[in-house]
Amino acid sequence: MNQVTSTLLKAEKTVVVDYPATEVKAAINKVFTIMKSKYAPMKNGVNDIMGTYQFSMQNNLNPAIGDMALESISDNKTKISINVTASYGSVSSNSILASLLNDYLSILTKVLIGESIEQEAADAESSGCIWGIITAIIGFITLLLIFI
Repeated sequence: MNQVTSTLLKAEKTVVVDYPATEVKAAINKVFTIMKSKYAPMKNGVNDIMGTYQFSMQNNLNPAIGDMALESISDNKTKISINVTASYGSVSSNSILASLLNDYLSILTKVLIGESIEQEAADAESSGCIWGIITAIIGFITLLLIFI
């Protein structure tokens, strides 16, 4: 018998929070709005009615895909199930993916408890800009070496 072994790297976590599903959904959408350069919903990846979300997670050279599902446990409790996998073609490790997952949950927690995430958004913007500049410089040097 031919067995298929999965080599998919991923990080998974399920947590229960003491907030109603409507508040969790609003917090998720707020993260997408404020930190759109780091957490960007996939096309047709947000379904607030079903409580499912698929989004890209940018962390410099480690892009990943987050899949999240919400389940209302009671009026004031929501179960959040999230898994993070490496984007197609990217090289990552389970520890990096777990770190991305925990970073996202930390940001989501701040929004749920009413803390500002503006500093994290600014840090994400400047971090992405630096890597963009570095990538452009490397590309320029490569072109120079090809044509010299």
